[in-house]
Amino acid sequence: MSNYPPTPFPPSQLLPYKDLLILIGVDGEVTTIDCNTLEQKSETVKPFPSSIEAACIVDDKMVATWVLPELSLARMAALPLNEKFTNGVDMSQLRLKQINRGQDVPVAGADWSHSLDAEPLGITSHDSRICFVNYNRGVYCIDSQSKEIWRIEEIQWISQEHIQDASVIHAVTTAPHPNSKNQKCIWLWGHGSGWVALEWATGEIIAQGNLHHQGILDQVRTDGKGGWLIGFDSGEIIRWDPENDTEDVIQGGPFCDAVFSKRGWEIIAWREDITWDEQQVSRTARKDLGVCFFNHKLDGLLILNNSQKWVKFNNSS
Repeated sequence: MSNYPPTPFPPSQLLPYKDLLILIGVDGEVTTIDCNTLEQKSETVKPFPSSIEAACIVDDKMVATWVLPELSLARMAALPLNEKFTNGVDMSQLRLKQINRGQDVPVAGADWSHSLDAEPLGITSHDSRICFVNYNRGVYCIDSQSKEIWRIEEIQWISQEHIQDASVIHAVTTAPHPNSKNQKCIWLWGHGSGWVALEWATGEIIAQGNLHHQGILDQVRTDGKGGWLIGFDSGEIIRWDPENDTEDVIQGGPFCDAVFSKRGWEIIAWREDITWDEQQVSRTARKDLGVCFFNHKLDGLLILNNSQKWVKFNNSS
């Protein structure tokens, strides 16, 4: 494996974009990384005054959200990826503007930005559309210019009385349509591991249900073919096949990231690497804490760890 340079700050998320990786830090830092050399390509900036809650890419923009509970503020903004990122206001400046003048503070360098009337719970994109959910405010779909396409009221979930706040949406993602081959739809996952699939065009509910295994949701990943990997905060990891309605369970979570490969699920678990194929589960201990995967075209599956270093996935062939 090549000796790649460390990232300039502790990572929280990677977003692939053309021949770059958009690197997001735990404190809201943003920069770009060359996807071949893994070298930093742009300066580190902080567009928002806090950490980034969620982000996605659509039409050459990074659409991201941040929340400041102490000031009762939440905002969404679209940052153009064909221009340099710009530093925004810091917490002290924002607090002064809000308390003394009650000003609405837009995001520096953004194509558009809007204050939100509730905490954003998740965001995803597909083609030129963005879907996001706000706490107790329903589900919204907009285009990349922030024009509303549709909105629906809060989801009426199938009862999960055994879990507190089971109906609070925990994850929003794009995944294969349960009924139409080669189509995508929106999947919403509740805190109590209930799920709802929505049509991208209209927001209409396609299907919904609860997993048989009961638990509090931590992470979800799609395999891109209709299957899912779900992590519970109790440590259980569920492999769910919706078509056959089967749920296989192993221990090893909560996991940090997972991707589906030709071998099966590759999982960054707590201080171990896991490969879960159809026949067996392979585990290799890891000293560091992995954060996210990147599939490098030469060196294969790499892990970016919390020490800002690129390391090999231990189970790589």
